[in-house]
Amino acid sequence: MAKNGLPEMVKYYVTQLSGDRADDAWHALVELGPAALPHAIHAFEAQSELPVAIALIRVASEYRSKDALPFFIALLAAQDGNTWKTALDGIVSLGDKSAVRRLLVASETLGNEKLPWVEEAIAQIKARAG
Repeated sequence: MAKNGLPEMVKYYVTQLSGDRADDAWHALVELGPAALPHAIHAFEAQSELPVAIALIRVASEYRSKDALPFFIALLAAQDGNTWKTALDGIVSLGDKSAVRRLLVASETLGNEKLPWVEEAIAQIKARAG
């Protein structure tokens, strides 16, 4: 696959995330791999449909790329519960010390309603790390 075709491929599949081929499009985006992460983030930022935006966060989670951590951390400030909870799941999927450190820092500025979720995420990461 030509690397310069990646942005176009991401755009194509993103347009299908809200249609009857959404599942196929999601899997195709995941199969593009971590090289598609910047394009998926760009598509997220331009997205006005919440279900498509959530799908893109999940795609980014599937890449298991540490490069997605700043994206996920920024989304913790979102007002929409599905958005920040899906981003939190993405952070847990990365599950390393860096993610824990970033969560601890972010938790200082998050509202009280999010703190139990962040604490649970930290506990999950630590439990997996052993």
